[in-house]
Amino acid sequence: VPVVTPTPVPTGDVTITVEDENGKPVDGVIVEIVVPDSEPFTGTTDENGNVSFEDVPVGEDYVVNVAPPANSGVTTPTTTPTIDVVVGNNEETITLPLVKTDVTISLTDGTNPLANGTFVVTQEGGSEVATGTTTEDGTVVIKNLVPGTYVITESAAPEGYDKADSKTIVVNPDGTVSIGGTVDADKTVEFVNTLTPPTTGDVNVTVTDENGTPVPGTVVEIDVPGAGPFTGTTGDDGTVEIPGLPVGGPY
Repeated sequence: VPVVTPTPVPTGDVTITVEDENGKPVDGVIVEIVVPDSEPFTGTTDENGNVSFEDVPVGEDYVVNVAPPANSGVTTPTTTPTIDVVVGNNEETITLPLVKTDVTISLTDGTNPLANGTFVVTQEGGSEVATGTTTEDGTVVIKNLVPGTYVITESAAPEGYDKADSKTIVVNPDGTVSIGGTVDADKTVEFVNTLTPPTTGDVNVTVTDENGTPVPGTVVEIDVPGAGPFTGTTGDDGTVEIPGLPVGGPY
């Protein structure tokens, strides 16, 4: 009986590199090459984002499943990658999208929402990544922040209000948001504006005689150092309003 020797299946070696969308290698990713009529080829990326497989049968459009580790800051791709394998060495790169998170900025006067507060979001190192202005409900949503540390600064307050102090937040690799070291379930950063103190004021002066009778026609002069005298003349009721005096005193 003739001995039939099976024709060897041609194979190739495969090296897959897994990186994030910024080109940074991702280690600890489980990579599985699905080969029809064969056990899957499975391995885990090293610190350089590489994983290698030997003797993978030659073929086209093999599905590659990837499972990044928890808290890696990346997620699975929206489209399942595939590879072709030819005889010899095969090198493929798979790019995983970064985890992206939306953060809400809330601005109030302590009670009521405030519109028209403008905020700038900068990443650690000073790179500006987003700006936004609050609407009538006092909020603005900053979309698609990737893991990292951010400073949120109010660049312009609503008219009549002082700007709030800046706040630092951390978008964690799992997509949660920490504010002041504590994870905020709502991913909302709250700011409060206070009314701008007035810089000037109006003064009403009443002049009477010792019997309490109004004295019209009296020239009243208030001396404000560095701003000159502010003057006015009493009317028939003995009063005069002197506007625009700088806040301070005593004058």
